[in-house]
Amino acid sequence: MFSDAEVSRRNFLRMVAGATGAGLMLPLARPSDLLAAPARASQAVINLGEPDTLFSGASRSALAGFIFNFIGNGLVRFRHPDMDVVADLAESWTVSPDAKTYTFTLRRGVRWQDGEPFTAQDVKFTFELWAHPEWPGPLAANIATIQGAQAYKEKQATEISGVKILAGQRIQITLIEPSAVFLAALALAITLPRHLLKDVPPADAQKHPFARKPVYTGPFMVDSWRTGEGLTLNAFPNYFRGRPKLDTIVGRNIPDPAAAQAELRAGGVQLGTTDPDHYDSFARDAAFKTQTLAGGGGWFLQFDLTNPLFSDRRVRQAISHAIDRKTIIDTVFRGKAEANFSIPSPLSWLFNPKISRFDFNVDRAKALLDEAGWKVGSDGIRGRDGRRLDFSLNCTARTRDWAVSLQPFLKSVGINMKVDVVEFGTWIQRLRVGVHEASFGGWFNFIIDPRADLQAHFLSPRPVDASGYRNDRVDRLFKQARTATDRTQEKRIYDEIQEVTARDAVYVYLWRPQDLLVARNTLVIPEVKTQSELYQSAPRWELRA
Repeated sequence: MFSDAEVSRRNFLRMVAGATGAGLMLPLARPSDLLAAPARASQAVINLGEPDTLFSGASRSALAGFIFNFIGNGLVRFRHPDMDVVADLAESWTVSPDAKTYTFTLRRGVRWQDGEPFTAQDVKFTFELWAHPEWPGPLAANIATIQGAQAYKEKQATEISGVKILAGQRIQITLIEPSAVFLAALALAITLPRHLLKDVPPADAQKHPFARKPVYTGPFMVDSWRTGEGLTLNAFPNYFRGRPKLDTIVGRNIPDPAAAQAELRAGGVQLGTTDPDHYDSFARDAAFKTQTLAGGGGWFLQFDLTNPLFSDRRVRQAISHAIDRKTIIDTVFRGKAEANFSIPSPLSWLFNPKISRFDFNVDRAKALLDEAGWKVGSDGIRGRDGRRLDFSLNCTARTRDWAVSLQPFLKSVGINMKVDVVEFGTWIQRLRVGVHEASFGGWFNFIIDPRADLQAHFLSPRPVDASGYRNDRVDRLFKQARTATDRTQEKRIYDEIQEVTARDAVYVYLWRPQDLLVARNTLVIPEVKTQSELYQSAPRWELRA
């Protein structure tokens, strides 16, 4: 006789063998006439995907964060991969003795991609657009810390008093209180052009054509965005750090992994990531250069915690205990992933390696469900108060197979999970309290500050809320962390935040796949450690014969 754990493991292996045993041939993706135009000597085609929007301050997708590396700038930026803050549109800055006032000296001679000069007015406009009473959603926490931002949002002032333009191409930002995260938050604030957007009603800004064909200050300009196909980016000749070496980067959207592999092989794409099944063959092929990057994305199940199915954390803990991550990693990912139990990357200084984990333990999963009142019915599915423990999980084509791999493990403890595959835009629209039951989620690190990674998921209120999670203790800890006087104190507070949210099982953490990078030898790219670092290096990419 086998244990429940061994039975679930064996059933899963049979399912994987059946799914992979039949070879499935898929046609190559067929790009539009625009994207399929004959490549010039300095044009690179990469598998990039599509963002939700390119309007700075409105995007919710990690891919948009990647694309802003190509097209935009903030006052400061992250240096990859260590995520330290360095100068960008600001060439330098000073901080007052009380750590509340920052004075930035802006670079001279910077131009917008339409030729207009960049000025301090653009910086002030950007903050006041995001804090405007008509800008959708609540005031973001990192803007709320600026003196006068809340009053402006509440129509009690006509400008943000804490943002002042000074002589000598300088801008001064004064905070309500010292903030350990302020500079890191600025690295996400891609500056917007006042001359193009000043007359656009803030409530309608995200619907403006700018959201699809924006004008920023970065090394590449958006030439076109064809829905379902991708983006074409052209070099900005007057980029303040110097013209990029490539004339054009075509970012194709090829979500189907098999089609993406075929395009890499055929030369229709020169740069992309591959899956574990194909990585070794690319690595052995002299026509390609491969790099194994740190896993930038951590994946998890996320729930509407206001739904009675998931309001009891014991149910969420049980789901975590029911999943055999090692078996899935060894089979689906061929070992090229690691179990994930947190939002921050293990490479981050902020990561707490000692947080509570709900590892694979079928007996414990069943016990927790019993304690929560969910009893096994005649069909093997648990029920309580006339309701079955049966739910639908939203996912995209990318995560469909991953989601399916979880089903036998959950069924083994009496949970029925249906997989609903939708396109990315629909997945985003459903990712709200009251709209979805559960969704297959992912969070990509190395795009924003790791402190902001945590805030985006656990600090209340959140601009867009998919979980409904609120913990007053966690909110108090975030407030304390923002005013921490040294890194040791700050780290201790963030460790506690991670422990509290881990025990609450806000998410069922799953795995962190390695990013397996493949480039044709004709495209010369630097050695990097993360995808964000790769995209930030795009001005240095070049082609060789």
